[in-house]
Amino acid sequence: MAIIVVPDDYATISLAVAAAAANDEIQVKSGPYPESVLIDSKDHITLVGIDTGTGYPVVEPVANDHPAYDCAAIIVRKSNFATIDHIVVKNAVVGGEKNYGILIRASSDVVVQGVEATALRSAIVIQVEGIDTCQRLVFSSNNFHDILYADLSEGFGIDDQAATENEVTVTNNVFLNMQYGIGFNPRDAVGVVGKYVITDNTFNTIAQTGLAVECNEGAGTNTATVLAYRNGFIANTVANIHFSETTVVSVLQTPSPQVYCWKNIPRLGIIGNWYSQHVGTDVNDDGIFDNPEIISAHHIDTAPLFHLWGSEYTSCQRIRGYVYDAGATASDNVPIPMAGVTVTATNPETGVVQTAVTDAAGHYYFALPPIGTGIVVETKVNGYVTVKTVKDVELTSNLPIDFYLWNVHRYNT
Repeated sequence: MAIIVVPDDYATISLAVAAAAANDEIQVKSGPYPESVLIDSKDHITLVGIDTGTGYPVVEPVANDHPAYDCAAIIVRKSNFATIDHIVVKNAVVGGEKNYGILIRASSDVVVQGVEATALRSAIVIQVEGIDTCQRLVFSSNNFHDILYADLSEGFGIDDQAATENEVTVTNNVFLNMQYGIGFNPRDAVGVVGKYVITDNTFNTIAQTGLAVECNEGAGTNTATVLAYRNGFIANTVANIHFSETTVVSVLQTPSPQVYCWKNIPRLGIIGNWYSQHVGTDVNDDGIFDNPEIISAHHIDTAPLFHLWGSEYTSCQRIRGYVYDAGATASDNVPIPMAGVTVTATNPETGVVQTAVTDAAGHYYFALPPIGTGIVVETKVNGYVTVKTVKDVELTSNLPIDFYLWNVHRYNT
């Protein structure tokens, strides 16, 4: 594995990609890059933007450098296990070009994360090439905004042009001000089943449809399964969700109960999506509407959220502690709290780690701590562990905000 730095090692991203081998990481520093980058038949390539002080690098081609393909800022063709990380893609190409942000063509196991895409015809386009499709794609923590185009068939955040077969994950992305948020169309062939997991995304001010999955538009008998929950659908004009009526199986809520918070009380229940136009009641005051959101006769969200998923559901202060300096007291012998002390809680079984920092009063809080036995709690001053304790943490759904008070940590200074 080699690390290639642009522009230190190569003046352009394209030159760096041409020189890269499998498992290489190309780090692109801040700056404008007026080029169309083609990653062609290169597996295990990582392209990551580095903010060196003026923002993440911006790839904005001024012409189509690869006429065999639609013009895109970045093209991933027949290159499996590629990662595009923290790159800004814009495309000002005019003159009839299909200007895309990232074009994924006949490539599988591709990850796109931390990308900002704007001023495009489509942010991400997924295409087939011959019989080669795309599988196991992940789109995470991207910001797609102002993807506007006069042709209503365009203007997508993610546009799957009958190229995927299964296992596409879209999580924690923003889709803002565009014609369509996501449009999936599994490969039109006999027996193809598209599988899509859509969670924790925001679809805001979408002119047509926020999330759409279509099957059987051609002669095939393809179907799809969609799992979508904790998404927010805000002020979308035509439809929040549209699925093919009988060929898409949808689960518009968590498939099993999950831990969440409501009014500082831990809960355990089914979680759906939030729809800004949904009205109803929450009689039992659990943060979930009593009445479902009906998309169509075959597609119903049985647990729509009372508020947009966020701090209202995740900020239960279920575990609280206090750190003070045992070697220094006030005149009335009250211990002096220590601020800025790092406290971690680690679940040795799962490896999940939570980190908190004490406030001015010496308190720390874990909103959603690792639940289990033998939780290791450590306090650190200047990077050194000074106190370590072990606790068991159980989930109790009806206890108030301070149902756990971990023992006070004392420092000798």
